Amino acid sequence: ISVKLDTSEKVAGFKGIISFDANLLRVESVSQGEILKQDDLDKFTYTVDNTTGEIFVQITMKQGHEITGIGNLLNFSLKGRIPGKSSVGFKESLLVRNDGSTISSVFLPWHITVNKADNPWDLNRDKKVDSEDLKIFGAAFGTEPKDPNYLPLADFNMDGVIDGKDLFVFASHIGETYP
Repeated sequence: ISVKLDTSEKVAGFKGIISFDANLLRVESVSQGEILKQDDLDKFTYTVDNTTGEIFVQITMKQGHEITGIGNLLNFSLKGRIPGKSSVGFKESLLVRNDGSTISSVFLPWHITVNKADNPWDLNRDKKVDSEDLKIFGAAFGTEPKDPNYLPLADFNMDGVIDGKDLFVFASHIGETYP
């Protein structure tokens, strides 16, 4: 996914939080967009939290340098955990000028559909289905979406309850490993 900037304003910095459904998606990578020239860039930092579903981004241009025009500010790739639909968008976004004043901005959300997730029964995503995944599954067993321990990742048949049907699916994959 690319975050596109289209502005006639002179942008000296950006700070934002992109939110996503961490039960459905995980961030695989984040990179700076092509509109950011390395010679003009002072700082490009990001932190991904795949548990809360947030990407924290901060971009600062060198003193006296700005971004203007049309281009990608940053790029990030997502991977599906389980099938479903979700929106990805900005929880917070702030564009600033060299003098520190803010620039009004609108970032439209993206709508994501995950048709099939890779190895959804590997609940902790360590590329193997083992006792650690069983512990995670066990903590969620018997729960529904209203319960605090409900884990959508463990609701393999997506019927809204983690039960014996899900355990049957999970058990059939115990011992599998993935590259």
